[in-house]
Amino acid sequence: MPPVVKEAKLRVFSRFYLIRGEVDEAARIITEHLSENPESIAGLALSGELAIVRGNIPEAIRAYEQAIDAHDKRFPDSPEPPIELYSRLRQLREQLPSQYPPPPLEYLYKK
Repeated sequence: MPPVVKEAKLRVFSRFYLIRGEVDEAARIITEHLSENPESIAGLALSGELAIVRGNIPEAIRAYEQAIDAHDKRFPDSPEPPIELYSRLRQLREQLPSQYPPPPLEYLYKK
């Protein structure tokens, strides 16, 4: 199965189980996917969402930072930053402002 199709299935099934409250099944799917593809941007972002559901904001922040790093490695010459990932990361950091001050706006233009 092509990686693009695997990631699409990951998104659909993990979100489905998270919506239904079947956190353990969502975690199984995400963990299995990341064991096969540890640099999966979607997998890392979904592991962040899983951490949020479990109430672990610092872990969610780490997962989103890893997703951004994976994006930068996969698309080093991308003319646009991964806005959705940065937006979610900022929302999470705002929940723990003393530990994670919001980054300056220049982070949108890093290369």
